[in-house]
Amino acid sequence: MAREDQAASQSEGQKNEPQSTTEYQLKKYLLLLATLVATVTYAAGLNLPGGVWQDTLQGHTVGDPILPDTQHRRYLVFYYCNATAFTASLVVCLLVLALDKKSKGPVAVLLRLVMLLDLLALMGAYAAGSCRDRFTTIYSLLLMSSVFAYIMPALVAFAISKLAANSNGNNNTSSSSSADSRREEMHETLMLLTTFAVAVTYVAGLNPPGGFWGNTVHGGVALPQPHRVSHPVLKDHHPRRYQAFFVCNTTAFVVSLIIIMLLMDKKLTKEVSTRFVTLYVLVVVALLGLVGAYVAGSSRERDNTAYVIGLGIAVLACILLQLSLKIEMRQAKAIRALFDAAKERIQRLFVDDHSRYIYLYIC
Repeated sequence: MAREDQAASQSEGQKNEPQSTTEYQLKKYLLLLATLVATVTYAAGLNLPGGVWQDTLQGHTVGDPILPDTQHRRYLVFYYCNATAFTASLVVCLLVLALDKKSKGPVAVLLRLVMLLDLLALMGAYAAGSCRDRFTTIYSLLLMSSVFAYIMPALVAFAISKLAANSNGNNNTSSSSSADSRREEMHETLMLLTTFAVAVTYVAGLNPPGGFWGNTVHGGVALPQPHRVSHPVLKDHHPRRYQAFFVCNTTAFVVSLIIIMLLMDKKLTKEVSTRFVTLYVLVVVALLGLVGAYVAGSSRERDNTAYVIGLGIAVLACILLQLSLKIEMRQAKAIRALFDAAKERIQRLFVDDHSRYIYLYIC
């Protein structure tokens, strides 16, 4: 009896415990994300994209970055966005350290806003530092406009939900503990995956494989291939590979940012919904983008390309197999639920009602 009373009191204590917020559940992963963003922005601020001058000629000094002399506007946008992302990451680290289980007021709201500013500044720095021509600029703007198209309604919905929660006195009921634990586990796994995807794609986008040209050659009959200083070497030698690398890498970068924003949304549940399906589709797109960027950026010869493409097909097959298994498991659960419901109805008709059972037996 004493053990039963103790178990009952523990269960009641768990029920009366305040439900932890999404920020608190993802506390260590937000800290990891802010740390990695601070690391890559710190390195990018010290080593600007485009390389450095290799000589002292025409008004520049050896060792100085090339980007301020060739594309001054892009340099200013990159510098301010990168510095903003670096500073915001440090602020996120301090806010996460000050976050506790009951933080649902100004600290949680401020953490969301600073995290949003951090991701937007990181996105702006990536666009300014990785784009060199019209194609890359237009593609980056199209992808980033989709991020803004998601952010603006999400901010409005977040403000409305906060006002509604304050007017209702925060009397909303919490979900079951098992559903919360599954949701937290899924969020942690996806947050860890997207954190590393954002870091590696940011670094690879600012410093594409092959390096940058250190001088400008206009070309001619007896001159080498024309190229411009601070432009990627891969773009001139293998333009198709460079375009494929940029498209896949930028897609993985932007999609990873969208996944992080979705994970911060409390409306994302374990149940099958539009947000849930969108999240899994974006995860698949991010993984395929990473594989495509690696294939396009790491291979130069046909044999290596065929080998890496074979590995990418194997990854795609694993993803499709996992999705098909999940669909089959959901269908099996649905069939099992229908079977249990039919069995329960039959039991109610012929077993639970004794008088009806006897009447049917006599007849």
